[in-house]
Amino acid sequence: MLDLKSRRRKVIHAILQSLRKGGSLWDSCKHASIDPATFWRWRQNRPRLDKLVDAIYESRIQMMEDALFKTGISGHFPAQAYFLNNKSSKWKSNEAIKVVQQTNIHQGEKKPESNGNTFVGEDRALVESIRERVIGKVPQK
Repeated sequence: MLDLKSRRRKVIHAILQSLRKGGSLWDSCKHASIDPATFWRWRQNRPRLDKLVDAIYESRIQMMEDALFKTGISGHFPAQAYFLNNKSSKWKSNEAIKVVQQTNIHQGEKKPESNGNTFVGEDRALVESIRERVIGKVPQK
């Protein structure tokens, strides 16, 4: 029979594995037959465990940001706007997002740049160069 320390180690290992595979904390704890409140107390009392769980969550966030970036590069305007508005200090205003929308980079259309923003052409070229590196050259219509 396992002593308490060994059982706790196995339960923690099982929960961490489940979290790494994308399970929720609640489901991971229930699958390991432990109350989520108990796991929370363990995290509070064990800084190393808390850091491991935080690192798992951070890796999930990074994967989601990468997926959002790929979606934006493929031309999905809402993903482009969200990413630029939340990940770039230069694009944090609604006016900047309107510039992206006016240029319709994802559809290959070029509408007049009526707001006088000198960065539009440069940003269009930057987005196009990033898109080419990620998904290859986009044929012109």
